[in-house]
Amino acid sequence: MKTFVWTYPTRMVHWVLVVLVASAFLTADDDNLIVWHALAGFHIAFVWLFRIIWGFWGPLYSRFSDFRFGPGSISSNRDAQASGSISYPGHQMEASWVMVLIYVVLMVVFISGFFALPSNQVPFPELSASENLAETAAVVHSAAVSVLWVLILVHITGVVLSFFNDRQAGVLQSMFIGFKNLEGEDARLSAFQNRLATAWLVLFVALVCGSVLLLV
Repeated sequence: MKTFVWTYPTRMVHWVLVVLVASAFLTADDDNLIVWHALAGFHIAFVWLFRIIWGFWGPLYSRFSDFRFGPGSISSNRDAQASGSISYPGHQMEASWVMVLIYVVLMVVFISGFFALPSNQVPFPELSASENLAETAAVVHSAAVSVLWVLILVHITGVVLSFFNDRQAGVLQSMFIGFKNLEGEDARLSAFQNRLATAWLVLFVALVCGSVLLLV
């Protein structure tokens, strides 16, 4: 039996963040690409903001309230491990914690990166940091990026392990097509959620187009 778990906005956020984080990484060490690096950071923050909103007003499985964190999750997770299969279509306990930590660290990366920007690269000069604050922010930014990469590695490792240990569940394919081969309730978008996702998509496309025009 198939269950529709990840609606298109959730999948889009996931893959857009993959592209943006990779872009930020590839432009991090070249002073000539600092503007590209900063723009990648601002785009990440925009996508992050939507994902936080989506975590409260999104559909089933995408809401933070559907993540598994507590003691009950531990026992059900042990049962699933004992049976060698996944039972809950949404995020398991480990994935829930890793995803929330990634969102938290992403925002630390963005805020510290913003204040670490050279004053002539800050979109709003009045918000530019003092030299001491910029130096501290740079240190925090570097440390937060390192933590982020560790969390991403843990996330990828979990996906790889689930692929080999319980390939039938279709965890990896679900981030492309939305379906997992598990029994459960299908996620559906309400009219409000459709409008919210559409508005975000339109604004994001406008932001990307504006960034391209800025760089041309």
